[in-house]
Amino acid sequence: MKKIYACFLWSALSFSCAATDGPTVGLLEQIPVIDQEYKVAARPIYIFTKKRLAGPTLFTGMIGNYAPFTPVCCYSVIDTSPLELMQEIKKYSYDEDFVRHMKGIKGYTYMYSALASKDRSKWTSMMSTIMRKSANPDDGSPFSAPVLAEALSNTQMLPGAGHGPERTVLRTRYDKQSDRMIFTFQQGTQKIEFSEPTFAH
Repeated sequence: MKKIYACFLWSALSFSCAATDGPTVGLLEQIPVIDQEYKVAARPIYIFTKKRLAGPTLFTGMIGNYAPFTPVCCYSVIDTSPLELMQEIKKYSYDEDFVRHMKGIKGYTYMYSALASKDRSKWTSMMSTIMRKSANPDDGSPFSAPVLAEALSNTQMLPGAGHGPERTVLRTRYDKQSDRMIFTFQQGTQKIEFSEPTFAH
């Protein structure tokens, strides 16, 4: 699997949110599954969260080396029945890189199947770019990003800081020793952390 992966350094972003406990946050994985003939056999999209989703939810991904991040809107979880990791691994067991990466994702409680939002009017420019790449059957590029349960536009990803009850602050870093990406969300006094290994290259 080719490494087309943005290495995040320390960065921070603050979102104003209506709910006092903050929106659901998580980690998105869009991983091409490569078969024995080195062709893309599938391109499943998953969202990992600590909080169980109460209903269909839109998520915006955040990419970049530092704030302000570039928004990737939107991904949608329609079926809120959580998936089982081992069932997904069994389904795509012929791709060792896929299996290794999925087993290495940490910090979540629930795993959901996701897809690009059918409402293209909400798509940001980066979302359109990623979906064009995904439509290419010869493109084996994985995509991963921390996500927030908000439909954000190109103009809404502003840098900032704050730990009030109506703010979500994201910090991302690369841990060289473990070769892992670490994503830390702060919502008031609550810290929510996800991590993943870097993609094989």
